[in-house]
Amino acid sequence: MKENENAFVYPNPTTELLTCRLKSNNYKNVNYSVYDVNGKMVLKNIVNNPVSNTEDFVIDVSSLLAGTYVISIYENQNLINSSKFNKK
Repeated sequence: MKENENAFVYPNPTTELLTCRLKSNNYKNVNYSVYDVNGKMVLKNIVNNPVSNTEDFVIDVSSLLAGTYVISIYENQNLINSSKFNKK
């Protein structure tokens, strides 16, 4: 698990699901983008509400090829976290 000031993602490496834990449940209008090592956006989505009204949300990364990726998480278009993760 890699911690960042505002959030962290786990497990790392992952095979199917990546959990993103925000350190506050007060975030609104959260969205994320996932980029491959070449900087190409491979996933993007809006998080309406964190899962079960907690700070967590889960991303299905099973469709991604094995490799290293960067996930950037935004609130109201402001970056709150950027982390590398490995997909097996």
